[in-house]
Amino acid sequence: MSANKKPIILLPEALQNQIAAGEVVERPASIVKELIENSIDAKATTIAVTIDAGGQNLIHVQDDGIGIPENELKLALTRHATNKITSMQDLLSVESFGFRGEALPSIASVSSFKIESIAKTESAKAATLHIEYGNITHEGPSGLPKGTSITIKNLFAKIPARLKFLKEPSTEQKKIQEIFTRIALTKSLEMVLSTQKRIILSFAKNMSIAQRLENIWPERIIENLLPFDVTKNDIRVHGLTSTPSQTQ
Repeated sequence: MSANKKPIILLPEALQNQIAAGEVVERPASIVKELIENSIDAKATTIAVTIDAGGQNLIHVQDDGIGIPENELKLALTRHATNKITSMQDLLSVESFGFRGEALPSIASVSSFKIESIAKTESAKAATLHIEYGNITHEGPSGLPKGTSITIKNLFAKIPARLKFLKEPSTEQKKIQEIFTRIALTKSLEMVLSTQKRIILSFAKNMSIAQRLENIWPERIIENLLPFDVTKNDIRVHGLTSTPSQTQ
């Protein structure tokens, strides 16, 4: 072994989280995807997303889901902590979106992060945690009436090596819109995507696929789509398709 070789060490927790963030937080759209999927797993019926500067300055996601108990909020910001799996067997039948328990701590390690949540129980109290690039700066009570609210500001501001890979805000916003739309088309939820100045996309609860597509495609395309619904070997495939002559 070379005399100049450094010894093997266990990396500090903050650095572990920032490295893990590279797997979860590729860009603002990655964060939006993770947080919306968490909201869906929490049985939310309404999800509101607000962004600024393509998500670099601000990403705010609020839902009306089951929330996180006050005494579990800090644990939710710990790597590999999750309520979605408890055993190896659960991996074979997992039905939730995310289950690794890395999204929240990874996001909190590369941003100014605030989470507020209240569990859906009679005695529940809302609580909040503020984390600045992996370090808890405040914890205490919150006035949030229901669900979970997550606010992310200044993404990668203290990590220039990651910041330089972000595209122009308009490009990052477009990627967020694509992720948001893909999810909204598959769920009968109320979902709204806004900037701080205007609503970009809005989907009402229980809208059909055709009605949701009307928000993003011209009417002349929608009116020529044909519904299909096929079940085979316990697998159901349903939706809308175009005719062979419609090539867009």
